[in-house]
Amino acid sequence: MRLQRLGFLGPQGTFSHEAASQLEGNYEFIPLDSIPDVLNALRDGSVDRAIVPIENVIEDVVGQTVDWLIADEGSVKIVGELLLPIRQTILGQPGMNLEKVTEVISHPQPLGQCSKIINAYGWEKVEAHSTARAAKIVAEAGAGASMVAIGSPFLAELYGLEILQKEAADHNHNVTRFLVLGGEKLPPTGDDRTTIFLSTKDIPGAIHLVTGVFFYNGINLTKLSSRTSKSKIGECFFWIEAQGHEDDQK
Repeated sequence: MRLQRLGFLGPQGTFSHEAASQLEGNYEFIPLDSIPDVLNALRDGSVDRAIVPIENVIEDVVGQTVDWLIADEGSVKIVGELLLPIRQTILGQPGMNLEKVTEVISHPQPLGQCSKIINAYGWEKVEAHSTARAAKIVAEAGAGASMVAIGSPFLAELYGLEILQKEAADHNHNVTRFLVLGGEKLPPTGDDRTTIFLSTKDIPGAIHLVTGVFFYNGINLTKLSSRTSKSKIGECFFWIEAQGHEDDQK
């Protein structure tokens, strides 16, 4: 029997890879170059399931994931989630002195999460598709490079780098929430959550009317956020997460 193919933001060693490895079940891991690549591979059938980050305690939402889900209009089902504690470290060539570093490379999220140390040293920020790709670039740059990467401690062993700073994040209690996408809709379990993206007419109290429906039916909302439509100033989509399954009578 063929293993289900699980797409994730690669290469090996990313936080997405770490999150994927913690899922129950047996999968064939398929690393892809970007979050849109992961999601599009799910849509075209290149993978059976996908795991993607959607929000972070420090950096808030992962826009690429949210925007794709809005555009998808619900054809892909969310079938699970995973909360992954995030530990950011500074990785560089063995023996490198942080005072001699001029550039730091990583995914935009870790760059934002480590702003204090970056600003303290005055490093120029360089964005990469993933923390693992950033580590690989630093490793391939050689001993004379003045660049460091930000990522998981696991990357040091994977790419032959040294952990130059163990705790690099501005905050110690950082967590990223991942969604598992693909497959058939799961039946109700009694402990479910439903994600809804919606737009409203531009009338006074529109969002109040929407949330009132949940209130009067005794449904607890665990998230209420907005996302620009990217087509018109002031036009947005609302992101709602409600306790309960979409097949529940409420």
